[in-house]
Amino acid sequence: MLATAPFYVTEPIGAADQTFLNSAVTVASSLDPEAVLSELLHIETKLGRIRAERWGNRLIDLDVLLWQRLDTDGRWESASWASPTLSVPHPEMLKRAFVMIPAAVIAPDWIHPLSGRSLQQEVGNHEYSQLHSLSSTEQLLARELGIVTTAAH
Repeated sequence: MLATAPFYVTEPIGAADQTFLNSAVTVASSLDPEAVLSELLHIETKLGRIRAERWGNRLIDLDVLLWQRLDTDGRWESASWASPTLSVPHPEMLKRAFVMIPAAVIAPDWIHPLSGRSLQQEVGNHEYSQLHSLSSTEQLLARELGIVTTAAH
C-alpha cells in the first residue's frame, strides 16, 4: 500500500439505511485490474460481506477506481479497462464526493483517463455535498482499532 486517505463519514446512496466510512488507497501490484478485483471480492467475502441487495447495507465494499500502467518509455500513465465484470475508471466516480475527495487527497495529480484532467482538477470542477471527516479523536480511535487513517505522501 502506497498511500491511505483519511476516512470520511457519508450518507447512503440507494437502498442502504446506514452511514458509511469511505476512504481510498493506492497500491502497487503486478496484477491487472480484473485480478485485483478478484482479490478485493475475496477479501470482502472473508470479512463477511453478503451481497443481498444492490446498494443495500453492507459491512464492506471495495472497488477498483483507477489504474495506471507503464508506457513504452517506462513512465506511469492512466489507463482504462473494460470487461464484462469491471470498468476502470469506475463509471460513477466523478459523480461521488465520497470517492473523489479521498482519492484526490492521496493522488491529486493522477489523471482521469476519460476526462484527461487530474483528480484535483475534477474535484475543483464539481460541486459536492460536504463530507464529514473524522475528528482527530476518531482518527486516533480508528488507529487503536488497527485501521490506518493517515495519508502518506
